[in-house]
Amino acid sequence: MSCESTSRASKDGKDVDGGAPYFEIVKIKHGTFWGRAENTYGTLHWMRSLDEGTIFPFRATNIIEVPITWQSKKQQKRMV
Repeated sequence: MSCESTSRASKDGKDVDGGAPYFEIVKIKHGTFWGRAENTYGTLHWMRSLDEGTIFPFRATNIIEVPITWQSKKQQKRMV
């Protein structure tokens, strides 16, 4: 399972909004998620201090995309 976490990164010295790294969720506790960084869609390079496989904590408010397969069957039917 993975999710996309929001980011504001610097590329060539300029702030860039948009693509964000994906994380495989490895732990959830007290509203904090810990995820293993994945280089899905090649977006990991925007966060220079984050390497693939690094465990990184973030809050639910930072999640901008959740795979449809995580949604309930009822919600999946609404989205199709």
